[in-house]
Amino acid sequence: MRRWLLWSIGAVALCALGFAGPSGAADDVAVAYDQIERALPAGAVPPAPDEFDADEAETRKAIALRPGGKRGISRLIGSMGRKGPADALSALSDDLRDAGFPRLERHVFYRGWERIEDIVGGTIVLRKCDQGMLVTLDSVHKTYRVDEPAAVDRARLLERAAGERAGGGSLDVVRRVEKMQSRTIDGIVADAYRATQTLRSDSATGSCRVATIASQTETYYAPFGAPVSTCPRAAPDFPATPLAVVARDGCRPSGVAHASGTTEPSAPLVLYRLMTLTEGRTRMMLLLARGHLRTIVSPAALFEIPPGYAKAS
Repeated sequence: MRRWLLWSIGAVALCALGFAGPSGAADDVAVAYDQIERALPAGAVPPAPDEFDADEAETRKAIALRPGGKRGISRLIGSMGRKGPADALSALSDDLRDAGFPRLERHVFYRGWERIEDIVGGTIVLRKCDQGMLVTLDSVHKTYRVDEPAAVDRARLLERAAGERAGGGSLDVVRRVEKMQSRTIDGIVADAYRATQTLRSDSATGSCRVATIASQTETYYAPFGAPVSTCPRAAPDFPATPLAVVARDGCRPSGVAHASGTTEPSAPLVLYRLMTLTEGRTRMMLLLARGHLRTIVSPAALFEIPPGYAKAS
């Protein structure tokens, strides 16, 4: 009963963060969670939705074997426009490696601000766009850098535009969604949905590829909304849908969609999403998992430059 009461308080805090401005939250409370984004190797057994700690251990091992990842602002910009394999899934695999995946991060939301911590690498980004500040903290060298969010956004857009090639094509999508049995994840009863989808792209030009991709996505949603920040959210470089696998590198296909089944929600916080993609003989699993959800009382110090940090030259 006590655990559910704490989560009820957390849900209220999430709602306040989702609908109030930077100074609109009634209580001095932040909402935090740890987040994993990774592509699972072929033949791997995906972790269950309630196995976040085991998943974190596997992610740490994968990060230790990673040749190198991006940090700070470059991590937010991502890597786009790579010319490479003809099939979409192999190209996506290259993109994710170049963008620094897998990632293990800690996110904290407080009155419209967001703190993103690279748990393994130690880099922390403070997103305080209402104050025109994007602060990057290097906890290893005890230094910080302050950027203007609009300038970072422009740099990101220019970076992506420089690598993109225009492309088009026809697209046909068949999608069916069904409700699954609810499941308890970290003490939270989550609604579950399974979406099966077939995506066919044809008449491709430029950066678009002719592809037929079959997918199955299982998603578990919390019973409260996802927290938001005052910073505009850039298009993620970790795909959330099969369409995002095709519409990359400047490819902008057009087509039709055929949907059936129930309606899947869009506003709640995603606790777990496993997307299995198949293209010919190539198979890939993309996993998003969130755990250790909690509230933090009086978190303002987490969004300040710590004492003893020097400004990077």
